Amino acid sequence: MKKKGFVEKTLYGNDKEDFTIESLPINRVNAFIKIIKTNWLNLILLSMIVTVSFCPVYFMNMAKNDYIIDKTQMMDESLIMSFTLSTNLIFSLISIPLFIFAFIILMGAIGLIKRMTFREGFLFWIDFKKEIKSGFKNTLTTSLIFSIILSFCNFNFSFINNSNVFIGIRVAILIVAILMLIFNIIISLFNLNLNSIYNLNIKNMYKNSLLLTFSKPLKNILFAFIFCLPILLTIYAPSLLISVIFLVMMFLFLSSLIILIFFLYSTYIFDIYINEKHCPSIYRKGLRK
Repeated sequence: MKKKGFVEKTLYGNDKEDFTIESLPINRVNAFIKIIKTNWLNLILLSMIVTVSFCPVYFMNMAKNDYIIDKTQMMDESLIMSFTLSTNLIFSLISIPLFIFAFIILMGAIGLIKRMTFREGFLFWIDFKKEIKSGFKNTLTTSLIFSIILSFCNFNFSFINNSNVFIGIRVAILIVAILMLIFNIIISLFNLNLNSIYNLNIKNMYKNSLLLTFSKPLKNILFAFIFCLPILLTIYAPSLLISVIFLVMMFLFLSSLIILIFFLYSTYIFDIYINEKHCPSIYRKGLRK
């Protein structure tokens, strides 16, 4: 087999084996390692693109927190809660188009991860654009619903420090907001991964995502936590230095790795509940059967 040059590696990956049955990974852990080894240049580039697309959201959140801290320092205590609620609401509304843009870029990244996983050849920029275009409508809806629910959760989180509200009500609001946020993240991630593989309308996509979310709730929460952990450490790091370090790590490699991990997990779930019975042609696709 002819050895690939740098440009070909960047465009197609770094596979040194023919696409034979013997060369296929035997399980998803093996697939994870193989994809990193053969497509590390593509994964680095994807990390850079995805991280940059989410940076406006990150900096918007920092600006909001700094603005609230600055304005409430000399403010009367009775006005702090209303000011915090209104500020969170305004910034959440401003963040919606930023989330939509970031989700559209994320959809392109997931599409290329799919091609790496399924051992499909690809041209990086051409197929990146194709994946965005093919899933644009569903991605737009998913990102809009995700942003609205996230805004609602942020609004509820503002009540936590309100001493005027009974502590039992604050705890109940906190629990409901956390559960909504968790399932919002899981459903949205399943939506994007379903969108990259299947040709579904938005109604069927959400129907399948809801069923899959509650099919294995503990595993889903675990992998959603793995996906979100680097993001949370970046946003809520105890110091600016740690936050910057995690942001650089996200930029260089972490973003593509967490996308790859959740995509491989999603295909495991899809194989159990969808592919084996309804789509046998893509059952364990990219893996040795």
